Amino acid sequence: MSGEVRSFPEAALDRERWGANVDRVLERVVLAMENERFPHALLLVGPEGLGRELAAQEIAIMLVSDGAPQPFAETPVADRIRKGLHPDVVVPQGEGAKGLIKIEAVREIVKQAPGRPFEGQSRVWIIDGVDRRLEAAAANALLKVLEEPPAHVRFLLLASNPQAVLPTIRSRCARMMMPGIVGSGGVLGEGKTPPEIAVWVDRDPGVVDLFEKGVAGLQKVVRGDVQTAIRLSTVFGTVDGGVELLAAGALELAAGNAQWEGAEACAGIAAELLSAGRPIKILGLRPERQILSCLLKWGTGRGGI
Repeated sequence: MSGEVRSFPEAALDRERWGANVDRVLERVVLAMENERFPHALLLVGPEGLGRELAAQEIAIMLVSDGAPQPFAETPVADRIRKGLHPDVVVPQGEGAKGLIKIEAVREIVKQAPGRPFEGQSRVWIIDGVDRRLEAAAANALLKVLEEPPAHVRFLLLASNPQAVLPTIRSRCARMMMPGIVGSGGVLGEGKTPPEIAVWVDRDPGVVDLFEKGVAGLQKVVRGDVQTAIRLSTVFGTVDGGVELLAAGALELAAGNAQWEGAEACAGIAAELLSAGRPIKILGLRPERQILSCLLKWGTGRGGI
């Protein structure tokens, strides 16, 4: 089966646009490879379309290529992978409007995995959207090869929300966080703020200050500061779009501090706030109560530190 890396939208693979967002990730990959510590399965967490696809493509190039790992290498092998013409790099395609990856596609991966690389050092599968596109049966089927992967196989699993990934899959992957939505705007420079944040900034110039206060407060919340949790729930619960903005702050903390003990709690806060957003709007629930419940759960309960 030939590689299909170009199945990603070309805009998502634009190095000029997203290169700064993936440089740090690729530096860490090079270090891991040089120390022979690159995992058999990597969960690459970051917003869709803001560089994670480019990062996955370039990681695959380094895994397949001979010689010392080099980000953005200009070689015949790298060129073929970028064009989707290398047989050792495969991006399974989804089905239907939602692009769901079904069990048949995963069974094909399990069947092919034992086979040796056709040309390169490794065989690489890039599975995009494992938090929303991988059907439950397909996810369980993938566990078979993640539990006992052949030495020459590497999996790059892409997700926006790690908490939505099957826990048994998460536990079998190393995790690498990319800049979140707001952080991407800062890294990429003026004029490149992602639209999710740009909408708020245009509507209210003070949103950046509010966001920064939320990030600072969340760091206290995950350490068990109940008073800060109450204050954040009051402030963000009364702001239009506040639930989403606080969730963006939590994701930013999780992405920028992957080794921090509170990163997992922040990822959980983000996931829970985002999942609560729709019921809040449809059922008319009070946002501040939903926010407070979430913060207390992760700050002083099972998600606390």
